[in-house]
Amino acid sequence: VVLGNLASLARREEDQEGALQLWNEVLELEEDRLSALVQSYQIEQERGNRDAAFEFIRRARTAHPDNVYVLRVYAYELMRNGDIDSALAELNRGLESAPENVDLFAFAGTIAHMSGDRARALQHFARAAELEPDNIAFQYRLAVLYEETGQFGEAESVAKELLTIDNAHAGARLISARNAMRAKDFKRAQE
Repeated sequence: VVLGNLASLARREEDQEGALQLWNEVLELEEDRLSALVQSYQIEQERGNRDAAFEFIRRARTAHPDNVYVLRVYAYELMRNGDIDSALAELNRGLESAPENVDLFAFAGTIAHMSGDRARALQHFARAAELEPDNIAFQYRLAVLYEETGQFGEAESVAKELLTIDNAHAGARLISARNAMRAKDFKRAQE
């Protein structure tokens, strides 16, 4: 505990090298200490040492497989390293153990969308929107994905629902206008 407190103090005083050294001493005593692994990851990130940072977050993921924060960071790092399939696989394993975690569904949806897997992204954002129906961001992403996959009726339905939450939402209005244009309903498109 004392070493961890000293490491935290060193970091607050912007002594990254001292903090990292102290966190490494903590890890010598307790190799899977979550705070030491995460702090070391963050310090190495700040120092620009991506490989060393990745190793700390990989160790944290192995030692703490149920920690959602570690899962998200690890998946993000996998994605940054170009391993999107592994990032999605990690997130899917996390979703199996935390099926009500809306943040994991949204994050998995974002990564799937970035990878071009719109069908999977749509599933994840649909679940996120189901878990938090008043979340404007989830509803909008869902409407966009419906539109991108050619499900214009679904996109319109979600956009209308979104407009009941936020009547001034420009994105939802734009989706509705595009759908009206596709239907050649030019009057509705101008509303």
